[in-house]
Amino acid sequence: MTTNVIRRTFFSALLIFLSALAFLAAGSFFPGAFAQSDDDDDIDKLQQQALDNQNINEKVNKQLAEKGIKLDSPDAVSEAMKKLQGMTGADEESATSGVYWFFMIFISIVGMGFFSAGKRNEDAYLMASGAIMMVYPYCVSGTFWLVSIGILLTVLPFVMRFYSTSGK
Repeated sequence: MTTNVIRRTFFSALLIFLSALAFLAAGSFFPGAFAQSDDDDDIDKLQQQALDNQNINEKVNKQLAEKGIKLDSPDAVSEAMKKLQGMTGADEESATSGVYWFFMIFISIVGMGFFSAGKRNEDAYLMASGAIMMVYPYCVSGTFWLVSIGILLTVLPFVMRFYSTSGK
């Protein structure tokens, strides 16, 4: 019985090896046999993509020029970001600072923990707070408001649970 299993395993492995060898041989004798498309089609596609990208760049530069933003130097990109942040009401340092990004990621992770704990314990307050904590950091551009709302949403489920159980 064991010799039959060994024979079947050996012949299966041999068949796989020979198949791989046949594909290698076919690829070396017929180099274009497994090609997906012709080189001319690839070149035409790349040229079309380059033209599309150029058109998109022209549209973006035109829209930025209407807002008074010119991207003619490497420092102009960071200046443009600061101007765009100012238009949204954010202070200059918020979205570019490491503190902002740390709290944004930290609050989202805490929200994920709240959501999973609320789902596991069937606690609607924790689930709702966790869901909001995972989403709102992407909508707030100031570090002060990010941290303030994060603290409020962290404490809120426990306060709500305390007041909902103390009335019973």
